[in-house]
Amino acid sequence: MSADLGLLLLFYLLKAKPIPLEGRWVSEFDLPGGSLFFRGPHRFRTDEIARQFGRDAGGFEDACRRLGGERVELGDAAFRFRVLPRVPAAVVLWRADDEFPASAKMLLDGSVKEHLPLDVIFGMSLELLGAIAGRSLWK
Repeated sequence: MSADLGLLLLFYLLKAKPIPLEGRWVSEFDLPGGSLFFRGPHRFRTDEIARQFGRDAGGFEDACRRLGGERVELGDAAFRFRVLPRVPAAVVLWRADDEFPASAKMLLDGSVKEHLPLDVIFGMSLELLGAIAGRSLWK
């Protein structure tokens, strides 16, 4: 088990609150303190997803479905993951075309701020995005 995964599970078990999901997707920058924290070395590694799957939406879909992702209507292709019982995340892909390069985004339910601190959310992003890219540390 990776240190990021261990920290994620420990924090979740100790700090998760019995509150409902907000039901709205937010980016990491929408979280309190997120616009400063999620820069440089703490940025979500969505560029790797865009590079790998920007011209292969079918491969993205296959990878996400293998991890239990459920299709959602965002971007060109998007999947929702129940990372933990109270912590859903979505990964959205916009395919490359003649005018724009591919891009990807990881979104979180707005309630995540009640369960996990920013550094643990970052670790969760490494685990989920890495698993989609095929370099899972969940073994």
